[in-house]
Amino acid sequence: MNGPTGVFAKPDRFAALVAGSLALVLYVFTAAPNVTLLDSGEFIVAAQHFGVPHPTGYPLWTIGAWLMTLLPLGNAAWEVNLFSGLCSALAVAVFAGLGSSLLRWFFAPLGLSDRWSALLGGAFALAAGCSVPVWSQAVIAEVYGLHALLTGCQVAALYVWVREGDRWRGFLAALFFFALGMSNHHLTLSLAPIPVVLLLLVRPGAAAEVLLYLGIIGAAVFWGFGLISGEPPTLDASVRTVLCALLVAALFRLFRGRFVHGRLLPRMALAVFLGLLPHVYMPLASSTNPPMNWSYARTRDGFFYAINRSQYQGTLSSQLLRSVGRVVGATPRETDPAPQAGEGSGEPSRFQAFALFSTMYWGKLTSSLSPALLVPFLMAFTALRLLERRQRAMLLAGYLAFFLAAFFQPLFDRASDDLSGWLLQMPYHGYAFLLFALLCAIGAARLQLLCAGRLARLGAIRFLWLAIPGWALLVNASACNQRGHWFGWEYGAGMVGPLPRDAVLFGGTDPGRFVPTYMIFGESPQPARHKRDPGFDRRDVYIITQNALVDPYYQRYIHDHYGPARPRPRGIWERWLGRAALYPRNPLDLPGDPEIRGAIQAELEAAERKGELGEVSGDSSRLNAAVAKQIWERNKGRHRFFVEESFPMEWSYPYAIPRGLVYEIAPDPLDALPGEAVAADREFWSDLVRRFLADPAFLRDVDARRSFSKLRNTGGNLYRHRKLLDEAELAYRQAIELWPASGESLSALCEILTDAGRHGEALELLARGQGIDPRSRSLAQLRQLVLARRALAAEIRVLEESRRAAPRNRDVFIELLQNYQVTRRFDAADALIRDGLGAFESDPVVLQECINHRVVRMQWSEGLELARKWDALDPKNPEVKFMLAKFLHATGAMPEFYAAAREAIRLGGIPLRERFAAEPLYRPLRAEPQFRALLDAGLPGLPDLPSGGAPPGP
Repeated sequence: MNGPTGVFAKPDRFAALVAGSLALVLYVFTAAPNVTLLDSGEFIVAAQHFGVPHPTGYPLWTIGAWLMTLLPLGNAAWEVNLFSGLCSALAVAVFAGLGSSLLRWFFAPLGLSDRWSALLGGAFALAAGCSVPVWSQAVIAEVYGLHALLTGCQVAALYVWVREGDRWRGFLAALFFFALGMSNHHLTLSLAPIPVVLLLLVRPGAAAEVLLYLGIIGAAVFWGFGLISGEPPTLDASVRTVLCALLVAALFRLFRGRFVHGRLLPRMALAVFLGLLPHVYMPLASSTNPPMNWSYARTRDGFFYAINRSQYQGTLSSQLLRSVGRVVGATPRETDPAPQAGEGSGEPSRFQAFALFSTMYWGKLTSSLSPALLVPFLMAFTALRLLERRQRAMLLAGYLAFFLAAFFQPLFDRASDDLSGWLLQMPYHGYAFLLFALLCAIGAARLQLLCAGRLARLGAIRFLWLAIPGWALLVNASACNQRGHWFGWEYGAGMVGPLPRDAVLFGGTDPGRFVPTYMIFGESPQPARHKRDPGFDRRDVYIITQNALVDPYYQRYIHDHYGPARPRPRGIWERWLGRAALYPRNPLDLPGDPEIRGAIQAELEAAERKGELGEVSGDSSRLNAAVAKQIWERNKGRHRFFVEESFPMEWSYPYAIPRGLVYEIAPDPLDALPGEAVAADREFWSDLVRRFLADPAFLRDVDARRSFSKLRNTGGNLYRHRKLLDEAELAYRQAIELWPASGESLSALCEILTDAGRHGEALELLARGQGIDPRSRSLAQLRQLVLARRALAAEIRVLEESRRAAPRNRDVFIELLQNYQVTRRFDAADALIRDGLGAFESDPVVLQECINHRVVRMQWSEGLELARKWDALDPKNPEVKFMLAKFLHATGAMPEFYAAAREAIRLGGIPLRERFAAEPLYRPLRAEPQFRALLDAGLPGLPDLPSGGAPPGP
């Protein structure tokens, strides 16, 4: 291993040491000095206080970062940021050493020197370390540097196994690092096929037996997952998988006679067990009542909620059921994938979205490194004909690993190709960029050998590759350098610092809940010498996440923090962790499960009365807002409440007073906003926007710009609710100055401007936004809307005058309604229907147009009223009955729905019955006896129905 001909010789270790050291110096120098925006605050608090961050819990990262905070380096946020840099630098070092060793193995017999192997391996790894996905995550509190490191270790271990011939220690190490990676991030799954492919290519004689062992171990892990899940379908699928694995093992033994590599199975199982062992941290940490206790992992169901990613779409259990479960015949119909977007849906299909993202991805990759690197990336493939079998296997595995790392997650997520889509996906791709650089190093060495032969005059090109790290450094510094960026701290201090004592803050967006969480639990308890403001201590403030209040695990979490039954610290360990001093002394009056269920039920019943049941039941923000209101009502006499808004809590707007970065919910509704509050708000934001726009560091910091823009947008919403359009316009304009591509602010301001006939101003603002985010479909659609409003403005004025002159003219009424819809002047359309429909109540054509408008507006109750009128005019029409049934279902009038559905089928026969069976809206009803009785007569069986959605138009 360590001799001149070993797998990793002195030149490889030198390349790793130099590249890793240079990367570490860069990351330390450019690290954020404190908390940053997005998830940073959450991760810092979890690491600082032995806690559990959001699913999947990231236990390995949290353990490592927690250990880092025990070192006497200064502020805890700075220490955790350094941990990210350390992990990322080690990842660069691993890929540099791996690249150097691969080049020696591939090309030393062809004349490539050890020195150039080390130079190329180190240079390309360092270049990847200066790319945006690696560098940007190495200077903040994030988990992706550790993920890149574990991926590098897994690939390096597989490389050692390929080199060592009959020895299996490299393969066992790769299994360990794969399982360890699963203890950090489920992105690790994207590289699961690589060991399988290498087994088939390198050890085909042993592949069947070792793949059987992998299947047995995987089945055992799946069985354990199923036992923890408490989900009968998952447990059933896991048991079937274990039985299938044992059956295959018995058949293998029967036909092959013996297991040649039988001693591998326990060693492989041990490697996987040890790699997954960090998960034990989560219930242990959760049981200590830490300030970051996502998923409440101290309980079995909470632990499963975390590792299963149950908070998000595409849970691990659903993926397993759709893949492994389908193979063993245990996939319930509910897990069938939703239908693909198709023509007329307004969204690209999965294939189209993937093609668009891929095009954008190659652009981001080459702009972050260099377009010139496409040449060595492709040239590496030409080396296949020069290599022997094991070398070819390693090169092919490298290409496969890159493409899986780059495109598996975007394909699964159906990632968009606009700026928001890239910013969401970008952190995942550090390991993909490192793999790309590894392949480029191989291609550069291949080019160098070509130039040394027939193209000797081009030999100097090899020195250009050594400049690639410098190029990447210069190109990406403005996007990645966080040195001196205190915007996260300013965000949190400006939000929490001015609050009155014992205030309650509802945090909504990621920075709006996680940065205050850090300021309260992370910054406040630290020694004064480690704080930017030595006197800052706001442990009296209560922080509650607006977006998770209906989540039972989150409810347990905040009850343990702020409820009257808060657990008392137990034993020396919890007292050493300082749990007793972290939370406010006085408890809040928090609703329990019965009260929360009551609030949700009341909201659903109110929505049903308004005909909005379908909309509200599928919108958790409305239900969360109802619970937030309940908390406010119970405690407003003892505490003042403030909001950082994610989704609008419209119930609070009549009580809202702008207070700097947040707004206050007054105890009683206000007839009007206090003039002094409006003036203070205007002055506060004018000064802040002026200061930030004069700061080049702020202008380079996309996360800071987006986060502060969102805060100012909330002020615009408050003023717009009060019909203070001048103040709303100013607030939205300031939000757009902070982030010109803010779709939320642009949409609101464009509506204000076009209502006033100021279409040119709206188009100028959109042009600025599209200059930053040219691929944004929402901004493009908004521009088309503004153009349509401008084009139809004169026509609408003529139609309005014609209607005033002839209010019973059907053609004018319909055309005006359609124009209001095209220009999205929905309030005007509502008023037109309300005031003018009386003249046309017996006209089916007008009723049809009005019903279409109600569907677009999701005004099911109003639409039902119109549908009843049409049904009264034409009671024998099965199509009208079919439409009526949809509105009855949407408003929750189920007895009438079944009556209308039976009548529609009676009038329309089997074609109508089949339409009811195929209608996505009725998918949730398919298990109900009444619905099956409605359809089964005359039908051989229900088809597999696509997943549901909002009620479509008639």
